Amino acid sequence: MATALAVAVPEAQVLALPEDGEGSIDARAADRVVDRAEAADALVAGPGLDDPDRAAALLAAVLPRLGVPLVLDALGTAYLTDHPR
Repeated sequence: MATALAVAVPEAQVLALPEDGEGSIDARAADRVVDRAEAADALVAGPGLDDPDRAAALLAAVLPRLGVPLVLDALGTAYLTDHPR
């Protein structure tokens, strides 16, 4: 699905990211996400995330380092539970 989306909507900047043993995006992906986001107009965080705890861990490593507007979608809001400010 990711390949088809990347071809159909290249401006979405679809990335292949490392996964953990459960198939969720691993927090080790944070540097890659931040590097790509620096050249973006905005970051949408949430689509593709599938576990609240893993989503919060990834976003804790990404969001404080961002300098672009952010949209939190679905499980992206799991970050706000531990970081309400």
